[in-house]
Amino acid sequence: MPLRPKRSSVPVRKGEFPAKQVFLVRHAEAVGTREGQFVGRSDPPLSSRGRRHAERIARKMARVPAERVISSPKRRALETARCIASIQKVSVEIRPELAELDFGEWEGRSWRNLAPRERRLYQRWLADPWRTVPPEGESLRSLWSRVGRFWRDLRSSRTEGAAIVVAHAGSLRVLLCHALQLPPRAVTRFVINLGAISSLKLTSNHGWLVTLNHETVGF
Repeated sequence: MPLRPKRSSVPVRKGEFPAKQVFLVRHAEAVGTREGQFVGRSDPPLSSRGRRHAERIARKMARVPAERVISSPKRRALETARCIASIQKVSVEIRPELAELDFGEWEGRSWRNLAPRERRLYQRWLADPWRTVPPEGESLRSLWSRVGRFWRDLRSSRTEGAAIVVAHAGSLRVLLCHALQLPPRAVTRFVINLGAISSLKLTSNHGWLVTLNHETVGF
């Protein structure tokens, strides 16, 4: 069944733009992502299973009157976005700020295969990603900053139609925190599965969560 835009009453304060709907889509399955690998700056394409899933996502969103489809530049997100954009009859806008966190020396590896010393650092990173950084990788502070730039642009946009943002678990969690005015420590509280759809209502100053982690299963 196609995903229908939900009607929700959102208060618009004096001086704010009218509320608009934003859908957040995590990319479909990429090569390696099922094995629990760290996939950040690396750029694998969708798996064959992932391509089928991306097509299902696009069909699911067919009734969403989207004016914009915006994507991370990584192939797994971009290929998912192009499936959606093809049905929406719009072009894909690429925003580098939406790329996943760079996992540095952990890229392409599974946490299960980390050496004991690395495993201890990994556990510290899980407990406090703001202060702990993967070796030669990117800090959560950096991810927070660049996704924040995208969020401010999106929030201030005067376009009236819905926007569909296709990105990654990390960047989408940070985007949700910015939209809902949550602190960085809330990043780890969101579960966003492969191919899942979340949605927000946005004004120029505020965001309201409508749906979270709506799964497109059965692909």
